[in-house]
Amino acid sequence: MTTPRLARRAVQGTSWLLVGVASLATASALGTVTALGALAGGITAGFGSAAGTGHAVFALAVSTSLLAGAVTGPLAQRRGARPLLAAGAVLLPAGLLAVAAAPTLPVAVVAAVLGVGGGAGCVLVPMLTVVGIGPAPGRASAIALVSAGGAAGSAVLVPAATWVADGYGPTAGLLALGGVTAAVLGAGAAVVPATGSTRAARPAVVTALVAAVEPAAAPAGAIRWYLSSAAVSAAVFVPFAHLPAYASAHGSGLSSAAAMVSVMSVASLAGRLLFAAVALRVGTSAALRASALGLGAALAWWLVAGPRPLAVLVFAAAFGTCHGGYVASLPAALAERYGPAGLGGRFGALYTATAVGALLGPGLAGAVTVWTGHPAPAIAVAAGAALGGCALLPGTHQPTRQATSSSGA
Repeated sequence: MTTPRLARRAVQGTSWLLVGVASLATASALGTVTALGALAGGITAGFGSAAGTGHAVFALAVSTSLLAGAVTGPLAQRRGARPLLAAGAVLLPAGLLAVAAAPTLPVAVVAAVLGVGGGAGCVLVPMLTVVGIGPAPGRASAIALVSAGGAAGSAVLVPAATWVADGYGPTAGLLALGGVTAAVLGAGAAVVPATGSTRAARPAVVTALVAAVEPAAAPAGAIRWYLSSAAVSAAVFVPFAHLPAYASAHGSGLSSAAAMVSVMSVASLAGRLLFAAVALRVGTSAALRASALGLGAALAWWLVAGPRPLAVLVFAAAFGTCHGGYVASLPAALAERYGPAGLGGRFGALYTATAVGALLGPGLAGAVTVWTGHPAPAIAVAAGAALGGCALLPGTHQPTRQATSSSGA
């Protein structure tokens, strides 16, 4: 399915403007957080910190952006996207500016976590929420487009910020990111259509705590969703964190690891767009399960690929495509299964599992690699986590009565 056809399906019931703003805002927020990760090493090195500190800062910022969704998701459903985009337009640039001007490493870490991570948290889950509570026709395609925006933002902003930093220093890269983010999110807040749902009338924190166990979703099912998401997310972050160790173990340079990341990023973008076409034929739940299974299979292939360039390229392309499909299909499957009522709380609660995976996956894989002296056991653990997460996914389920509602009101 071409992107124009995908976009036409996305706006069968949701406005062009809302989908466009949500996609651009997600691109800006996620691209900025990812670019911070690319610049963090140089920033922390300036404070004389140990190698690897930059990765820890990045992990904390990403996890904060996902954990914040437990509050900002329900708020987006109740109040609409505009106030949260406005908050993100202030917090993200302010956080980047504070990191650039930080006199000490602890100040930089706090600014990155609260400013950049908190600002991104005002965008990522809220944008999925305001699109997900729209009418059922075109919902999966709209979510796929918003998800694709995040991948596109990382693909554009990371190399752009790195180029600026290489030429003018990390501070210049941070300031450039801040200017772009303030412009995109500020403009989005000014023009985004008014949204909001009275069906999420409880306080945001209460909604987040009980969203997954309301009558529409049995507790056992909610636990399976959560554990599955945590397991798959832990597996997903392993390749990005441990490609250098893999390349070194097989006699390849860092350029080989960078090339793999590039291939995975492009394939992830393609996978998010491809998901909508697949979901139309087999359903979002089946697409989600296939994506999770594909991640496990790709990691298993990586385990035996060794140093063969073609085999590694196949892994990178397959893993990236399945990763994109999983990221796009998870919120779409949740929206299809439970409908728009309380969806912001469900998204927010579920994305805390992704944050748990982001924190635990790379750390555990690193510990296993250090313990064994080789990355292969860590890859095997990641493959098992992905396959286990696939097995934990709730079975095929007919949408509930509220899920078939054509209105997010």
